[in-house]
Amino acid sequence: MIVRAVRFRPIPSSYLRQLIPSIVAAEGIWFHPLLNLQYPQHVKVYPMTTVREPAVAGTFYPNDAATFRALISNYLDGEAGLDRPKTIIAPHAGYIYSGAIYGTWHLTEVSKQNVYKWSLADKQTLLQLARKAIRSSLEGEKSFNPDLNLFPEQLKRERATFVTLNIAGKLRGCIDSLQAHRPLVLEVSKNVQAAAFQDTRFSPLSHEEFQQMDTHISILTQPRRLPASQEDLVSKLQPRIDSLIIKEGAHQATYLPSAWQHILDPRQFIAELRVKAGLDAQGWQNTEVFTYNVEEFY
Repeated sequence: MIVRAVRFRPIPSSYLRQLIPSIVAAEGIWFHPLLNLQYPQHVKVYPMTTVREPAVAGTFYPNDAATFRALISNYLDGEAGLDRPKTIIAPHAGYIYSGAIYGTWHLTEVSKQNVYKWSLADKQTLLQLARKAIRSSLEGEKSFNPDLNLFPEQLKRERATFVTLNIAGKLRGCIDSLQAHRPLVLEVSKNVQAAAFQDTRFSPLSHEEFQQMDTHISILTQPRRLPASQEDLVSKLQPRIDSLIIKEGAHQATYLPSAWQHILDPRQFIAELRVKAGLDAQGWQNTEVFTYNVEEFY
């Protein structure tokens, strides 16, 4: 047997979803993640003079366009909850057999592409900005609003962050935003001020502490949903790698991958995160679970 390994670039999810009605209309138009549809602008569409009736609609895939669209969307959004693949062997098979696997692969590849690699200059700029934002408050300035025109484009994109202040290796304050809603330079400056002066577990940062503190900045990617079953989550969490958000109603909390340094057991990791969110450690009622990628620097 000869196995040929090929590396494919993922097809944009929005493009895949646009193809779905055509699949139901004519089985001669195939949707398949490993087709040569890697770049939509290269796809040529030829008018069909005849339309062959779909032979296996309702067997290997739904025979209703809306149902089929929902099925493919679930695959592409990772709703099957499969582990992230390390290797893909891609048979020519119906969606009921391989759709969840392809969807998980696609989601993994797209998430890799969404992780921007921040340069050393970017990191230094943000760390200096954070110290300047705290210093301005210590010196009595009422507001700190950096001029966006002074920063490169990548630092003006909307990003979510987790900002932590440490002194002598111990936590001195932290604040996070889990959804991107403002330019990164504003996000960092506002969150670092909040960590220094508004974390209710600590008194406001003093001049003396300012000289001793270390600033840790974590830039987050867009969160993606994980299986909500507690047992599934326990089995799929990867210690030292995965970040986690747990949400129930108005209660929400997150742990960065660095939290695994102190909690190596997945069950304990989940239980302590629930307590952090103000929830019962062992409860599980209408729980939503998400993960995200992180780049941390200090």
